[in-house]
Amino acid sequence: MNNRVRLVQRIERSDTVPRYDRKRGYWKVWVDGVHEEGCLEYVCGEFAKAGLFYPFRTSTDETEHDHEHTFEGVLESLMEAPEHFSIRGFEDHYSKQEIAFLDKVREKLLIMKNAGT
Repeated sequence: MNNRVRLVQRIERSDTVPRYDRKRGYWKVWVDGVHEEGCLEYVCGEFAKAGLFYPFRTSTDETEHDHEHTFEGVLESLMEAPEHFSIRGFEDHYSKQEIAFLDKVREKLLIMKNAGT
């Protein structure tokens, strides 16, 4: 067995549970032969094979939609395009609290944009 194979096997054994990599500043886990890395929310989803899925629209085209696997990702998309952001038709993927939160943030962003700030 060569050194690379031994290294991969050692990584697989040590990273089968999500761990934070302080040097690199992200979470990581080894799942079914694939090394996943990112924020804790994403890595735990991959680990549990039950990742979160948040669909939304950022254009006026009703046939197109995007998605994120973290709520923070949804907020980033909202910040980039508040005038076109919508979860209409996808409400069942969000809690009541998340829907209210997104509505308030979007409303405030649009008020600030219209005020020229």
